[in-house]
Amino acid sequence: MLRSLLLFIALASPMPVAALPALGEDSAEAFEQELDRVQKKMEDGEWEQALRRLERALESHADASYVLAHLGRIELALKRCTFWQGHGEVDLAEGLHGELEYDLRRGTIKLSYEPEAPTDFQAQGMAKVLPVVFDGPYSIELEDGPDPSVIVCARGQESTSFAFSRVFYLGVGNPGHKKPTERSVRLRRRYLDPRGELQEEDKTKDFTSKRNLESRTYRVAVSGTSVKASFNGKSLLSCRKAPDLWGQVAFALTIPKSRITIEGEASGWLQARLDSLVEADWKRFEAGWSLEPHLPPWLRAAQSGSQEAARPLESGLLPADLSGADLEDWNRAVELVGAERYAGARDVISRLLARQPELVEGYRLLSVTWVGERRRAEALTALRRGAERVPGSLPLRRSLAEAQLMSGEFEACLDEVAQAIASGFAASEFQELSVTANKALHGPAWSSKSEFESRHYRVSSDLSRDLCRKIALELEETFRHVSRRLALGEHLEERKFQVYVFSGSGRYLDYISDVFGGRGENTLGMYSPALKQLLVLDSTDSDMLLHTVRHEGFHQLLDSELERPPLWLNEGLAEYFAAAREERGGWRDGKLNEGRLAALKSARRGTLVPLERFLFQSPAEFMRTPGPSYAQAWGLVHFLRHSSRENRDCLEALLSNLQGGQDNRTAIESAFAGRDLAVLDADLAEFLAKL
Repeated sequence: MLRSLLLFIALASPMPVAALPALGEDSAEAFEQELDRVQKKMEDGEWEQALRRLERALESHADASYVLAHLGRIELALKRCTFWQGHGEVDLAEGLHGELEYDLRRGTIKLSYEPEAPTDFQAQGMAKVLPVVFDGPYSIELEDGPDPSVIVCARGQESTSFAFSRVFYLGVGNPGHKKPTERSVRLRRRYLDPRGELQEEDKTKDFTSKRNLESRTYRVAVSGTSVKASFNGKSLLSCRKAPDLWGQVAFALTIPKSRITIEGEASGWLQARLDSLVEADWKRFEAGWSLEPHLPPWLRAAQSGSQEAARPLESGLLPADLSGADLEDWNRAVELVGAERYAGARDVISRLLARQPELVEGYRLLSVTWVGERRRAEALTALRRGAERVPGSLPLRRSLAEAQLMSGEFEACLDEVAQAIASGFAASEFQELSVTANKALHGPAWSSKSEFESRHYRVSSDLSRDLCRKIALELEETFRHVSRRLALGEHLEERKFQVYVFSGSGRYLDYISDVFGGRGENTLGMYSPALKQLLVLDSTDSDMLLHTVRHEGFHQLLDSELERPPLWLNEGLAEYFAAAREERGGWRDGKLNEGRLAALKSARRGTLVPLERFLFQSPAEFMRTPGPSYAQAWGLVHFLRHSSRENRDCLEALLSNLQGGQDNRTAIESAFAGRDLAVLDADLAEFLAKL
């Protein structure tokens, strides 16, 4: 794969254009401020105003070279404004049985159901659950119906229920006589205490209503710190609750034939519903979307590149132009890179470049040798040298911008893109990189945004701040546990990792789809090395959500320490630590990943890839069969950590070698030196069979 990447890249010979005027730093800053104002209009849902403002900004800054650095951001704005301006208002009540009133900006809803009319409660076991997940105070009120049993704050094992009921007392000596009707309410609460232990609370209160019992109003209200039940306006029972526990509302067993009103804050549910209702429309729109018709003429010309140059830019030498000793050195260098012998390859390619300084692929191959040894700064230097020597090489200019992106130098990436386009290259050749760099700098354009910052994480979402806090604290716990076990993150005390949590799959997939190297289908989350961002899709399954957060959070942490470690090690450790979190809040090394273990045990005997191949698989080979590969990666890491001291030493030596700067192959060979891999294969299979 590496060889084909290096040898079969199609080179272009772009034509120069008349130099675009650079109108100065003040003008460039003014244009960026206009783009910020456009994004604010988009976040407020003022699509027409945002589009007009963007068009005016492009007109005011026409022919300015600094605009080219923002083509990715311009595309994102144009695409969204065009879609929403023509889409019209979405009816969020579509498909619901109840009457829905909502304020999308404030994130509030009111759902009403008439007695005995169809509702939107769905059966889940013995309960009937409303599929609205609240993220702020809410209440449920029932009028003129039978005594209900109401459940609120339902999330995982946690819930609070109030069972209202009548109590009849028979008079002594007069069995036919009934005293005035009394009533009772019973509170049953299940919750996790600060240590993660499951606790229960159960209490009952009898009361006599002095009001007309023919008109009955039951109400359960959830606030920031408490849950309260009342009858006919009189408060009856209450309990404390965790500030971040909102959950869902439900009925036990049956839905009362009453007038039901539910209202409160559910911004995440509203955003997710909006997302799901427009997702299909967005896909159809995007399939027919083209950027060029929406650009002013001067930017349209930059998008396609100039075709009116007096002479083509020089594109340098190709490997096919070499002969004799030069060709032998080239082939030798490629062979050494393929074998991950980077230092030797670098010596050979450096000698070749001294003789052939315009060999474009030589600079790219030289950068690969530095990347292989995780020395990104030297890789960038090699590409800059090449771009200065052969400025008309499209592969070199793209490689330099890409390397800056992957190094987290997003502003430098955009500057390089702008310079390349201004010199005559088609903007379309760099658009994917430009879009990604702009997303890395500005994140998603959400109409509502919550944020929570912890010591190492900044979590942002179009859902509640409570969810942001919950995920940030889970990531901090993962950070602490992994750091203690693997000695990672010791130099990251001042760093803030960026995390985005999406309410709906449409926004999540759209954000990932045009990110350089991003593929998000069939995922609940991913860590993007290009964005340096952890991206998570919210899930009603809290355990699955937190498992995803731990898994992808491990990738984010490891990427800050090691660039491109062996994929089996990266995924195996991520699965290992994602499963190590106990349901009740603690951590336990060696906790089985039941899903991966089941996959291993259901596989046919002998289907494990021999370690002499598995340890050295390329990412493409590993992902050819992702399910079995992930399962074997987890199984191998679990085996190395828990089968013997000798095997644990191998794993620790491998991590130490990688942190010390060794390339993957050298680090693996050194860590497993003296071990018979065939014997290790048999030990691994026997160990897994006993789990």
